[in-house]
Amino acid sequence: MFVSVFNYSDYRKFLADFFDNQRQNVNSLSLRSICDDIGIKSSRHLTLVLKGQSNISQKLTNVITEYCKLNEGESVYFKTMVFYNQAKGLSTKRIFFEKLSSFPESCVYGVSKHNYKFYDRWYHSVVRAITEFMDVKNNYDQIAQMLSPPVTANEIKNSLELLLQLELIFLDDRGFYHPTVKSTGINESVPYMSLNNFVAGMVTKTQGSVDALPGEKQLLSWITRFTEMTQQANADQVLFKNLTSDTSDSYNAVTSDQEQGEYIWFC
Repeated sequence: MFVSVFNYSDYRKFLADFFDNQRQNVNSLSLRSICDDIGIKSSRHLTLVLKGQSNISQKLTNVITEYCKLNEGESVYFKTMVFYNQAKGLSTKRIFFEKLSSFPESCVYGVSKHNYKFYDRWYHSVVRAITEFMDVKNNYDQIAQMLSPPVTANEIKNSLELLLQLELIFLDDRGFYHPTVKSTGINESVPYMSLNNFVAGMVTKTQGSVDALPGEKQLLSWITRFTEMTQQANADQVLFKNLTSDTSDSYNAVTSDQEQGEYIWFC
């Protein structure tokens, strides 16, 4: 089976599949022999890399591209993946994600055009929601002032144009905007970077609203998650599973575990 580097946004997953494919073709090939060929002294280090518990250096990155026999374009893409996956700051990750998105062969090429642009600004989802309950046409100033903090009329206009382009809203015969679907989302195959800017923006705006709005205008809600776990890793897995399920499942998971527990989750 051919393993294309362009089908990945995580270099660790690419390497895991690439090595597995090699071992299927050569029965005697082991992780230890792969390490010997690459020049890694310890197979444990490679195992930690594949598990996301360790990073690779620029020197090792170059060696791996040669070992995988990647051509020039594939090598550049692989190195960009490494920078993207190992970047620490959100702004740095965004730079390398956009570089990944610039490769037409890349699996995330379409993300930049569609989901990524939608989630890149916090107010796009808000503007789309407004089209469900009020008449929206060219009243950009009115809508801009409805948002807290306010955005500009031009940003509202551009947001509506983007939503129209992405077919998340449509124009009726009178020239008013309406939503085409009731919910939006991305599947797990799309890199989480698509949501990072959206989540970060929402968190910032929420904090700003808490600081600026009087108490009678604040509406805050949360789920407190009690769970008894003996290992933190298992607790994290349970939390992730519940947060990625639908609201009713998350609520049931919370209410069924309230009697006692070692960890308290605030979601």
